[in-house]
Amino acid sequence: MRIKQFLSALTAALIIFSLTSCNNVSSGNSIPVQSNTSVSETAAVTAENKSGTSNGRLVNYMSETERSRLSVSEFTLLERGSSSEISGRFLWEFNSAEVSAIKDSITEFSVYDEEMNCVFTIHAVLPPNYSADRTYPMFVFTDGVWRFGNFPSLNKMMADGEIGDVILVSIGYGFDVDGTDNAVRASFFERRNTEFLAFITDNLMPYLNESYNIDFAHSGLYGHSLGGVFAHYAAFNSDKFLNQPFKRYIIGSPAFGAVKYFEAESCIAGYRDEYGYFVRNGTFDKEIFICGGSDEDDELDFDGDKILPGIANFSDRMKEHGVTAVTVKIYENFGHWQYLPDMLKEYFRNTYNS
Repeated sequence: MRIKQFLSALTAALIIFSLTSCNNVSSGNSIPVQSNTSVSETAAVTAENKSGTSNGRLVNYMSETERSRLSVSEFTLLERGSSSEISGRFLWEFNSAEVSAIKDSITEFSVYDEEMNCVFTIHAVLPPNYSADRTYPMFVFTDGVWRFGNFPSLNKMMADGEIGDVILVSIGYGFDVDGTDNAVRASFFERRNTEFLAFITDNLMPYLNESYNIDFAHSGLYGHSLGGVFAHYAAFNSDKFLNQPFKRYIIGSPAFGAVKYFEAESCIAGYRDEYGYFVRNGTFDKEIFICGGSDEDDELDFDGDKILPGIANFSDRMKEHGVTAVTVKIYENFGHWQYLPDMLKEYFRNTYNS
């Protein structure tokens, strides 16, 4: 996220944002904020009743309407170039030559969520020499508009035997929605985080599990900046779900200081105590990798929690709760997003050894 001007147009964007509707987005209008609805009672469970997956598979809570609107297609090659938009379709940031080299491994899903009344564009990239008879970890990335561009290099590392095989998945929005718009991102990552997490946990991951044999004990979820706020939210609200698709979470440069600008009450009230996770639970059984760039706070203009102190405070809280499965790394001489390609390669090299 290029955010030297992170807050400059925020007020205007949110005004527009609140007046539109998700299924009526056209040529660059932001996705609207809708009233939050609670997670389905059949999907959410208390920590005492949580029993995990059944026979290594997840329970799918998709409605008939959601099922009827699923579609699978060939990869849509929309590379961001001199213009960010072509014929009302916003482009994604990736190298077309690199992506074209692995296009036969890419499946594009269109997945509708009834609660949010939104269609998500999902890309799954299979590892080289993929076999339907094998079980693979899956790593899911938010902000597909940016992070899908990192998949070719990770896929090449698998082909070269540098890392083990992992199915890579990105979550993006419809091609008529600007996924780089912070108002759009904040809607899902902060203001509608409950529904978004339920969509991932109880709709998307069980659906992907019907197509692929997934090793959930080694699968993970990634988010950066506003997405890092969501990854933190997802990790510390995972206990509310029967489905447990993720063991690992990458929390990249969490922009905790930005939550107040989006009036995201659930985040404002909850992130400093991990949303009450340790009131509900005595232990934490996930793995956290939290990271940032040493120079990024010089780029940002939050009049609240800055990135690096926020990371340090989170680390201190984990130590107070006796949580040891937390790795903190600050990448020297990097800004808010520049360290991400190197970080991802390093993380996958350390986590998924071949």
